[in-house]
Amino acid sequence: MDCRAAQKNVYKKNKKMAADEFEMAKRISVWKKRMNRAWNNISVLDVSIFANGSDAYEMDHPYNCRVVLDLNEISATDVGVELIVTENGERLISTYAFQLEKSSVDKAEFTASITINQPGTFNYGIRIYPKN
Repeated sequence: MDCRAAQKNVYKKNKKMAADEFEMAKRISVWKKRMNRAWNNISVLDVSIFANGSDAYEMDHPYNCRVVLDLNEISATDVGVELIVTENGERLISTYAFQLEKSSVDKAEFTASITINQPGTFNYGIRIYPKN
């Protein structure tokens, strides 16, 4: 994206934020306060990543992955989950977004189908992040 296009996008975003007496900015501010207050109350109830009963994984084989969270007062649609894969914890190999599978009052289940497509030794971790 060139500089002109970036400036145009910033202008559009600022205009949208200022519309209706800054209604969008007010909503975002309320959302951020709620997330800051409640974020540390999220609990990970269950994680199932590459569950095949082995430490060796097959390439080109899809693995069903699942993360269950107790979100307390946070809406499931305000949370994102992804798997981060690195080589020896240093070089980012890939990220895989989880989809919200189901949710109830405070609990949410996120799932992803992940296929390993390159050989090697990797580290992985789950990232839970606020989204709006």
